[in-house]
Amino acid sequence: MGYLMYDGAVYRALKFKTATHIWVAIGRTTAWTNEASPPVVTKTTKDITEAITYVRPVTVSLAKTAEDGDITIDGVGYDLVADGLDDQDARFLYLKTVFNPNLGQAYGDFRQIAVYADLDTATGHDADDWVNPSNVIDPGTLCYLHNDTVTLMSPVRTQTIELVLEFK
Repeated sequence: MGYLMYDGAVYRALKFKTATHIWVAIGRTTAWTNEASPPVVTKTTKDITEAITYVRPVTVSLAKTAEDGDITIDGVGYDLVADGLDDQDARFLYLKTVFNPNLGQAYGDFRQIAVYADLDTATGHDADDWVNPSNVIDPGTLCYLHNDTVTLMSPVRTQTIELVLEFK
């Protein structure tokens, strides 16, 4: 049996970063059956539940694990890495997305975070940095989904979401 190489993982992460229109979405306004224990995500899921809004990340960067990293996500340190294939450890993709209802974005308490590739917007919204579900023709390919306990939003507070995706 053969193995996928780290250089290939870095290549896939870089291709995803440079050749994909990446969007992060929040959703699921309905409470879970057990609010303290969200259901486990199944890898066959195709879409977020009750999408609230879709936003382009403000930062997309290759990253590698580091003890005293530039950023810490879920207790793990990461250094941001310039594009290139010379660092086999840079097989992670860091996404920072800011949800800001002050810009007119729909908002609501949410329980899901999703990453989509190549979302298709309605006419006139191709260059927008965010779109509400009514302006989405096709959300594209669901690449990442996280179920969580409820995050409360308000019309005057921004919500920053930082994610790290690992390419294998």
